[in-house]
Amino acid sequence: MSKEAVHFEAFGYEPFRMKPVHFAAGFFLSIAGGRYELESLNKVAVIKHKTGLRDDYSHENLLVALKEAGLLDASVKETELKALRIQLNGVVGNDDAIYGSFSPYKKPPGVAYTMVSDRLLYDHEPLDGYSGHFVRSVLDLTPDGKAVISFAKKCLDDHTSTLERLISPLLDTDEPRDEWNCRYEAVWRIDYETSQTMGCFDGTANESPLDPVPKS
Repeated sequence: MSKEAVHFEAFGYEPFRMKPVHFAAGFFLSIAGGRYELESLNKVAVIKHKTGLRDDYSHENLLVALKEAGLLDASVKETELKALRIQLNGVVGNDDAIYGSFSPYKKPPGVAYTMVSDRLLYDHEPLDGYSGHFVRSVLDLTPDGKAVISFAKKCLDDHTSTLERLISPLLDTDEPRDEWNCRYEAVWRIDYETSQTMGCFDGTANESPLDPVPKS
């Protein structure tokens, strides 16, 4: 019986070693149901990598690309771009949880941006073990909980914050919103079926706290 199966049986989620921003990302992804790639923002806001800033992430190449895209004035120097990137990293890199996610780098797990609106929800490999999704599901069971979700949804729908206006040139307006590929029920179904096969739980203890998979 896997550790994940035990955790899902006992808690309804898999408690990884995570940062607060990872829980927030999972919680808000569960509410919004969609995410974005945010390639331009990632390339500007990431200011370091263990192998160095390469290709489109290097200051030199990024300066040329941004000028060609009309996002920087022709007079902007590389030193000024470096200073701008440091500032952007500080405001969108909440809890130091953004990393190079596009070529030449491999997308790492746990990338999460400062939660300004649903426009900054990224397609990340969740490190919250679906705890954010679990909490949202629990809140959805009561009137008070639904009020919390409604307030969170209102915040996600607000695109007028100063921070979002600051980074708006880097939010590709033609980027489609993709559905969040939540695997919570798929993961639980695997563990449920495995536990049944192995006889790990009796007939009264084989449900998830949210019962995402009906008993057969």
